[in-house]
Amino acid sequence: MNPPGAVKQNLQQKVTQQIRKAILSGKLRADAHFGEAQIADMLGVSRSPVREAIKTLEGEGLLETLATGRTIVTGFTPADLANLYELRFDLEWKAIQSLHKKGSFSFQHAAECEKLLQYMESCTDYHGSYIQLDTLFHRKLVEASGNRPLIRIWSTMIQTILTLQEITNEQIDQAQMNELTRVHRAIYQSIKDGTPRLTKTLLHKHIQQGVDIVTRILEANMLKHIEFDGIH
Repeated sequence: MNPPGAVKQNLQQKVTQQIRKAILSGKLRADAHFGEAQIADMLGVSRSPVREAIKTLEGEGLLETLATGRTIVTGFTPADLANLYELRFDLEWKAIQSLHKKGSFSFQHAAECEKLLQYMESCTDYHGSYIQLDTLFHRKLVEASGNRPLIRIWSTMIQTILTLQEITNEQIDQAQMNELTRVHRAIYQSIKDGTPRLTKTLLHKHIQQGVDIVTRILEANMLKHIEFDGIH
């Protein structure tokens, strides 16, 4: 099965994702020195993809290169996580509100969401394809609003969202993943049924569950003061 929109990562993207995940999970602590050569050696790659990863992650606010030329980890705290997901909820709910005002999806967006849900319901690759399908589903909800400024703002968060979903899914078993799929189906159905209060409740609960899981991981890793161990 080839899920719609599935993306195969090149080496630079894989390296960037590994480092992003280590920061967002708290394995790379705030203010830790980020040595390009050390990270390259640890990941078994040349310095070139690490150098490109630094540029990308600086743009995402996860790394910072000081005037001295020294690169440090900006860090990611439970408060950062809560603020990010609050913003995500506000953006997605604003997009969905417009769908309720319009009276549901266009035929095209309804068909796209239904197809994604069917893929999710048959997917068994919970730590791979499912994460992309999950994010694509939320992207379709946002895009269906037709609110281009909102879509652009939401899109700047997509790599962080993907990574946080990867961290979350690693803590979930098959029964929980099946329930997660049912929640996505319920959100979609509530939009089609024109029940905004239910939609808002389902969306908020869904996003909050992710916050709770990643918060526990962040707090545990912050206590351990892990810097580089366990980057996979």
